[in-house]
Amino acid sequence: ILSVGGNMATYIVLASALAVIQFWVIPFLINVKNLNWQMSNRDESLDDSVLLKRARRAGANILETLPIYLVFCLLSIIEAKDISEPAFYWLILRVIHGLCYLLGIAYVRTLAWLGSLVCLIVMGLSLI
Repeated sequence: ILSVGGNMATYIVLASALAVIQFWVIPFLINVKNLNWQMSNRDESLDDSVLLKRARRAGANILETLPIYLVFCLLSIIEAKDISEPAFYWLILRVIHGLCYLLGIAYVRTLAWLGSLVCLIVMGLSLI
Protein backbone atom coordinates (compact mmCIF):
# COMPACT_ATOMS: atom_id res chain seq x y z
CA ILE A 1 0.00 0.00 0.00
CA LEU A 2 2.90 2.37 0.71
CA SER A 3 5.97 2.40 -1.50
CA VAL A 4 8.28 4.81 -3.26
CA GLY A 5 6.70 5.78 -6.57
CA GLY A 6 3.22 4.92 -5.33
CA ASN A 7 -0.12 6.37 -6.34
CA MET A 8 -0.56 10.03 -5.29
CA ALA A 9 -4.23 9.48 -4.40
CA THR A 10 -3.09 6.79 -1.96
CA TYR A 11 -0.63 9.23 -0.41
CA ILE A 12 -3.39 11.83 -0.03
CA VAL A 13 -5.63 9.32 1.76
CA LEU A 14 -2.80 8.08 3.98
CA ALA A 15 -1.73 11.64 4.91
CA SER A 16 -5.32 12.48 5.80
CA ALA A 17 -5.60 9.32 7.90
CA LEU A 18 -2.32 10.16 9.64
CA ALA A 19 -3.67 13.60 10.51
CA VAL A 20 -6.88 12.13 11.95
CA ILE A 21 -4.89 9.60 13.97
CA GLN A 22 -2.44 12.19 15.31
CA PHE A 23 -4.94 14.99 15.85
CA TRP A 24 -7.90 13.04 17.22
CA VAL A 25 -7.45 9.30 17.79
CA ILE A 26 -4.22 9.28 19.81
CA PRO A 27 -5.24 12.11 22.18
CA PHE A 28 -8.66 10.47 22.62
CA LEU A 29 -7.15 7.09 23.47
CA ILE A 30 -4.64 8.61 25.88
CA ASN A 31 -7.47 10.44 27.62
CA VAL A 32 -10.05 7.63 27.50
CA LYS A 33 -10.13 7.49 31.31
CA ASN A 34 -11.93 10.85 31.12
CA LEU A 35 -14.59 9.60 28.70
CA ASN A 36 -17.44 11.29 30.59
CA TRP A 37 -15.61 14.61 30.33
CA GLN A 38 -14.91 14.03 26.63
CA MET A 39 -18.62 13.46 26.00
CA SER A 40 -19.61 16.56 27.99
CA ASN A 41 -19.64 20.26 27.12
CA ARG A 42 -16.15 20.45 28.67
CA ASP A 43 -17.00 23.43 30.84
CA GLU A 44 -14.34 22.42 33.35
CA SER A 45 -10.73 21.83 32.41
CA LEU A 46 -8.73 18.77 33.35
CA ASP A 47 -5.10 18.42 34.29
CA ASP A 48 -3.57 16.91 31.17
CA SER A 49 -0.77 14.37 31.43
CA VAL A 50 2.58 15.09 29.80
CA LEU A 51 1.84 12.39 27.21
CA LEU A 52 -1.53 13.93 26.35
CA LYS A 53 0.06 17.37 25.97
CA ARG A 54 2.69 15.89 23.65
CA ALA A 55 0.02 14.13 21.61
CA ARG A 56 -1.93 17.36 21.21
CA ARG A 57 1.19 19.28 20.15
CA ALA A 58 2.07 16.56 17.62
CA GLY A 59 -1.48 16.70 16.26
CA ALA A 60 -1.35 20.47 15.96
CA ASN A 61 2.06 20.29 14.33
CA ILE A 62 0.99 18.05 11.45
CA LEU A 63 -1.78 20.51 10.62
CA GLU A 64 0.85 23.17 9.92
CA THR A 65 2.23 21.42 6.83
CA LEU A 66 -0.54 19.02 5.82
CA PRO A 67 -2.40 21.61 3.67
CA ILE A 68 0.79 22.33 1.71
CA TYR A 69 1.43 18.62 1.25
CA LEU A 70 -2.12 17.98 0.03
CA VAL A 71 -2.02 20.90 -2.40
CA PHE A 72 1.30 19.71 -3.84
CA CYS A 73 -0.08 16.18 -4.22
CA LEU A 74 -3.19 17.44 -6.00
CA LEU A 75 -1.15 19.72 -8.26
CA SER A 76 1.09 16.81 -9.19
CA ILE A 77 -1.98 14.86 -10.31
CA ILE A 78 -3.37 17.82 -12.27
CA GLU A 79 -0.01 18.64 -13.87
CA ALA A 80 0.91 14.94 -14.35
CA LYS A 81 4.25 15.46 -12.59
CA ASP A 82 5.78 12.71 -10.49
CA ILE A 83 6.57 13.85 -6.96
CA SER A 84 5.81 10.48 -5.41
CA GLU A 85 9.29 9.96 -3.96
CA PRO A 86 9.40 13.09 -1.76
CA ALA A 87 5.69 12.58 -0.97
CA PHE A 88 6.47 9.06 0.24
CA TYR A 89 9.36 10.23 2.41
CA TRP A 90 7.25 13.10 3.82
CA LEU A 91 4.72 10.53 5.07
CA ILE A 92 7.40 8.33 6.62
CA LEU A 93 9.12 11.29 8.27
CA ARG A 94 5.81 12.60 9.66
CA VAL A 95 5.10 9.21 11.25
CA ILE A 96 8.59 9.24 12.79
CA HIS A 97 8.03 12.83 13.95
CA GLY A 98 4.74 11.96 15.63
CA LEU A 99 6.18 8.91 17.38
CA CYS A 100 9.23 10.85 18.56
CA TYR A 101 6.97 13.64 19.84
CA LEU A 102 4.99 11.14 21.91
CA LEU A 103 8.10 9.41 23.21
CA GLY A 104 9.94 12.66 23.96
CA ILE A 105 12.85 12.01 21.59
CA ALA A 106 13.58 15.64 20.78
CA TYR A 107 16.60 15.49 18.49
CA VAL A 108 15.28 12.73 16.23
CA ARG A 109 11.91 14.52 16.18
CA THR A 110 13.61 17.71 15.00
CA LEU A 111 15.55 15.85 12.30
CA ALA A 112 12.35 14.18 11.10
CA TRP A 113 10.62 17.57 10.98
CA LEU A 114 13.52 19.10 9.02
CA GLY A 115 13.51 16.14 6.64
CA SER A 116 9.78 16.51 6.04
CA LEU A 117 10.30 20.23 5.37
CA VAL A 118 12.98 19.38 2.79
CA CYS A 119 10.50 16.96 1.18
CA LEU A 120 7.94 19.76 0.87
CA ILE A 121 10.54 22.05 -0.70
CA VAL A 122 11.53 19.35 -3.21
CA MET A 123 7.86 18.68 -3.98
CA GLY A 124 7.21 22.38 -4.57
CA LEU A 125 10.28 22.91 -6.73
CA SER A 126 9.37 19.85 -8.81
CA LEU A 127 6.04 21.45 -9.64
CA ILE A 128 7.53 24.66 -11.02
